[in-house]
Amino acid sequence: MPSELTREDVRAIYDQAIGWQRGGRFIHAIRLYELVVESDDPFLTGFSLSALAQCYSSIGRHDLEIESLKRITRLSSERKRLLDPSWLVICYQRTGDFGSAQETVDEVLKLSPNDAPATATKAEVSLLQGNLPLAEEWAGKLRDRAEPSYQVLGRLVRAFALAGQGRQEESRNEFLWVGQFLTSIESVPLGIWDYRDIVPLVNKVGVDAGIADLLLQTMSGKVAFPEFTEKWKGASPDPQLPASPK
Repeated sequence: MPSELTREDVRAIYDQAIGWQRGGRFIHAIRLYELVVESDDPFLTGFSLSALAQCYSSIGRHDLEIESLKRITRLSSERKRLLDPSWLVICYQRTGDFGSAQETVDEVLKLSPNDAPATATKAEVSLLQGNLPLAEEWAGKLRDRAEPSYQVLGRLVRAFALAGQGRQEESRNEFLWVGQFLTSIESVPLGIWDYRDIVPLVNKVGVDAGIADLLLQTMSGKVAFPEFTEKWKGASPDPQLPASPK
């Protein structure tokens, strides 16, 4: 970064990058965010790296997205304190540091035990760590929430946790509930979650891998809803929606 640029200049570059990102001009935004990171600004560096990860995701460069997340995890503890702890958990999780992810999400839950995103993260990280009973427990908390989007997420995580414990019938019932729920409301609840980290676990659910993959792809927006309904008819054995969503 040229020495003649002041902190005010860096702030102006950062603000301009935000504008380009919001306008969908991701390549230009990336170039500007990188300038801010090069400046090593104590306040804006972490935010710029976070924005870089989002921009790289938007253009499909998930390799560079992950590298940006790794750069965030390597920031000093003082700089990481400026970032949203829920976002930090995602950075740790996506880069495979599940221990730090658990530690950070536990800090959030200690202050706000009913925080929905933190509860969801606790369930997913536990699943990815292979702590299946704990994943089942926290997924159950999601399943019992009033919000349909969290109910669906909770049932999906719980289905994977149950399958991993050899409880195939219980796992299948959770998958079938989700599929029938989606068909009953004729839509997908507004996206609250990035299901990419769970996708590699599909091959571990045995005979239900097909419906598990279809549900995850639909929740991620990779399968259009009309396509889902057609595939679901042939993939599921006449699932029945429970009388109560809980």
